[in-house]
Amino acid sequence: MLIKNCKKAVVFCATIGAAFDRLLIKYSRLSPARALIFQSIGAERIEALCDAFCEHLKAEGYTVRPRFSAGYGDLPLSVNKEIFSALSPEEAVGVTLSEGMLMTPTKSVTAFVGLLGE
Repeated sequence: MLIKNCKKAVVFCATIGAAFDRLLIKYSRLSPARALIFQSIGAERIEALCDAFCEHLKAEGYTVRPRFSAGYGDLPLSVNKEIFSALSPEEAVGVTLSEGMLMTPTKSVTAFVGLLGE
């Protein structure tokens, strides 16, 4: 329902990068409490990046519907295979997909966003 009646939709992949994963690994060994804090910071950063992308779409004149990702609601996680096939984020932003549908770097997102207007 999030893209019903939309004239366009955008599918994207975003990541905060592999350097952040290295920090997580480092602090997982040194301090579980710090690792937990870094996990939270990473989740906030990837969400902020996706929000910034949606704000850019709004600045382009679109009314942006709420974004959603594979694995939420009735959209199976396996849809990521098709997203990766279409976008090739391995080359574009360095994100890979495992057989178990986990993305690396870990703080990475694929999402759909419906656009109304223009």
